Amino acid sequence: MPKMKIIKYLLILIISHSLVGCGGGGSSGDVGDDSNPGDGNVNGGLAGKIFTQDGWIIDIPTGKGKRVPGILWDSYCLDFDVVGDDFYCTDPVNTYGRHPNYNAFPSSTGDKYIVAINDCVEGYSLDCIEMYNTNTGEMIGERYELYQSVDIAKFSKNGNYYAYTFSDEAYTDSPTLLIINNVNNEEITFTVMPDDGPISFEWTNDNRLVYAYNGGIYVTSPSSTEGTRIFFMRDYPELSDYIGIGGAVRVSPDGERIAFNLFKSNLTGSYTPQTPWVINIDGNDFHRFANRESENGDGAEVFGSLAWSPDGRYILLIEGYIPSGLFDSWPGSLYAVPSDSRNVKINDEGKDGIIRLKTNYKNDSKDLRYRFDDAVFMWIQ
Repeated sequence: MPKMKIIKYLLILIISHSLVGCGGGGSSGDVGDDSNPGDGNVNGGLAGKIFTQDGWIIDIPTGKGKRVPGILWDSYCLDFDVVGDDFYCTDPVNTYGRHPNYNAFPSSTGDKYIVAINDCVEGYSLDCIEMYNTNTGEMIGERYELYQSVDIAKFSKNGNYYAYTFSDEAYTDSPTLLIINNVNNEEITFTVMPDDGPISFEWTNDNRLVYAYNGGIYVTSPSSTEGTRIFFMRDYPELSDYIGIGGAVRVSPDGERIAFNLFKSNLTGSYTPQTPWVINIDGNDFHRFANRESENGDGAEVFGSLAWSPDGRYILLIEGYIPSGLFDSWPGSLYAVPSDSRNVKINDEGKDGIIRLKTNYKNDSKDLRYRFDDAVFMWIQ
């Protein structure tokens, strides 16, 4: 072999070996491999975006996050004048109260979002529901509720309606209400729930509502808030250790299945053990979706928010996150799990088609990391 060809061959071998050595696997470390595959997708070929409840949009192929415009999410004012023990806002970019609480959810196409804001006007018991264009941040609608504690608002799949829940602060034992309005703020219908307790709900693609309330899951008729129960925890003896349904109740894109978490009590109070389940919308085929052998030593499984992929092939979920409390905090991770799975074991090695995602959620690092902790989210196109 000629000398130049030998040198060229050796260089190819060295470069190839170096590329293999730099590859990242599904390790349990906090910081993952930041190199991109040839197609630029760092998350197993998955597509779409993750929209979090606190206004972050994460591009799944690149793992990169940015804040959606329209809300000044984390600051009351950009600058202050301090006089004695008091201060005055000199640049009131955000006209909300000093400590507003945001709950944002996107439309199914992601072109707009709706946000419920508690205590949105300083000095008043006023909550706001506002709608924005996702790309420009332009406000496209709003509604105000006085003395009503607004919880969550969500657009219908076609974007022509929205539903929200609130509690009447005028009562000691305030009932939780579920209300549907169209985007012009015309009230369509509402239902006052019989007892206290939170409601978690989701729209189907034919304008029905699926909601969880007091251990049951209910399905309404189109454009109605009166639900028929299709699932009740106490009908299943094997669920005797569980005490409630978690806040993430999600309907598959075809409207045929419902994914949700069941939670147990925890004496430490520092976190809530939760596990994911799936049931058909007609109440059949109830089954455990995924499991995780405990790594924190106390035998608890800690799953968080979940969401269907736009094509229905995956369910995205958080697993492992424990906030700081009586015990050390524990980092969480984000996994895309095939939606036809049954009690599959979550793993970091890609077994059973499971993809562990890496992102720079909240832009607190230039590196992509496998760590993903506290977030409620939806998966959009």
